[in-house]
Amino acid sequence: INPHFLFNTIDNIRMKSLSLGNKDIPYMLNLLVKILRYNLTVESKEVPLFKEIEIISSYLEIQHKRFADRINYDISLLCDATKIEILPLLIQPIVENSFSHGLESKTEGGMIYILVQEIENKDKPLLSISIQDNGCGMPQEKIQELQEKLSNPSVEKINSSFGMVNVNQRIKLYYGKEYGITIKSKENEGTCVTITIPLKKQELKLEA
Repeated sequence: INPHFLFNTIDNIRMKSLSLGNKDIPYMLNLLVKILRYNLTVESKEVPLFKEIEIISSYLEIQHKRFADRINYDISLLCDATKIEILPLLIQPIVENSFSHGLESKTEGGMIYILVQEIENKDKPLLSISIQDNGCGMPQEKIQELQEKLSNPSVEKINSSFGMVNVNQRIKLYYGKEYGITIKSKENEGTCVTITIPLKKQELKLEA
């Protein structure tokens, strides 16, 4: 479908909502447009980390508006996101998984917490991005099944875990086999998925 049709239609809905005095709908539509534009224009090259965080924030805010106090979120940046580069669309599929498989069924008190930090390492510094929820969690056999998909993906095995497997494979192909996704989960308590990649900071451009 033509992206211009989508954006024009959304803008028309936004304007009509404003004319009726509704402020929530235009606010959510603006967030949605930001996500759509980013996903349609992003390329397979590194982007500033803060852009990824902005899109994740928009997604989380939409979900918070949808579910009200059933779902809350918090993002902690223990690094300068304006100076770090990252392969795009690594975080969003993991966050979406947290909602669809962990939090969407909660009737109250749902929480998703994202922690982004630099980690010292003897070889080279790392960037760690943890996405943690307090959802339904996974039994041990489910964790083992998912870890098998991550380490040995195949079309027959991937099914509903495609997003996470795809992210893991992109990380390994781009950054190296030693990087990727790790999962910790406890049934009825929640899940934590951590993305680990090499820390890459933007090079300073010296003026001539």
